[in-house]
Amino acid sequence: MVLYVLVPASVARSWGQFPARLVGRRVTLTAGGSVLGGGNGSLVVIGGDRRFGGRVAGVYDDTNVAAKNGQPLLIVSSALGATIDGGLRGVSGARYLDQKGYDDFTVRTDDARQTADVAARIGRLSYAVQDRADLLARVHTIFAILNSLSEKC
Repeated sequence: MVLYVLVPASVARSWGQFPARLVGRRVTLTAGGSVLGGGNGSLVVIGGDRRFGGRVAGVYDDTNVAAKNGQPLLIVSSALGATIDGGLRGVSGARYLDQKGYDDFTVRTDDARQTADVAARIGRLSYAVQDRADLLARVHTIFAILNSLSEKC
């Protein structure tokens, strides 16, 4: 199974890379003791270092995305996220998903014309997908029902 990563454009620029050159490249993510974080001045140390491989699926424009602790957000696929979360807890990614799972995730495009293509790609990864066309169809159905009720009154 290929595990995917979306890299912030600011990180690509800091590496001196054009976004198109990063797509498809293998990366290694490190999580654990040398990766420290926490909120409100607290410090969290998560065991020894663990390394997780992935492949860059794309580079996103992070100019309007809130950074966490002043750092750009690296976005990983749910399969890679489960592998990392499970690995840090001593279980496989599949077992982590079976035990905990993820409720949902949201994907936004910078061009509304891309939503159908992006939704189709995500659907091919075996995820249930609802795109703006689905939302508009539901709204249309609701208005049709309300309209038929008002005609009967």
